[in-house]
Amino acid sequence: MLDNWSSWPRFQEKWMLRVMFLALIAFSPVVSAQSINKCPHPRTGAVAYSSAPCPTTEAGWKAEFEGTGDASDRDRMSSAEAQARVAANQRYLDRSRRAERSGYSRSRGASVPTTIGRCDAAKRQRDAELAGLGKAGRSIEVRRAYDARVAAACK
Repeated sequence: MLDNWSSWPRFQEKWMLRVMFLALIAFSPVVSAQSINKCPHPRTGAVAYSSAPCPTTEAGWKAEFEGTGDASDRDRMSSAEAQARVAANQRYLDRSRRAERSGYSRSRGASVPTTIGRCDAAKRQRDAELAGLGKAGRSIEVRRAYDARVAAACK
């Protein structure tokens, strides 16, 4: 079976992996899915869903599905309640998606800053006047005065 004894550790490793895999499958717990029963009301035919077996009498139906009348004290709901809850959740999701797409939950006016235009205009005017002065007229005091005007326009 093995021609070369140098391949023995590799063969042994593969064999152990196969045995461990089979043991894992053999000893894994069996998982069963929970079944859901569609239970029609014995008299009215209203439908409710339950993981327990369906009640056969009207008294059993009341005990199983209606409880005290408060929807929070029972863990099951009728088909109409389930559809109403699904519809309410869908309306909520639709509203939140619309608000998300629009960026805001309600419309707001846009604020347009006016300082950017004034700032750019002051910079262009400064550059044009400094270019007109030439190198001789560009003293540090003149440049500081132009820069102060630009800073005031950009505030």
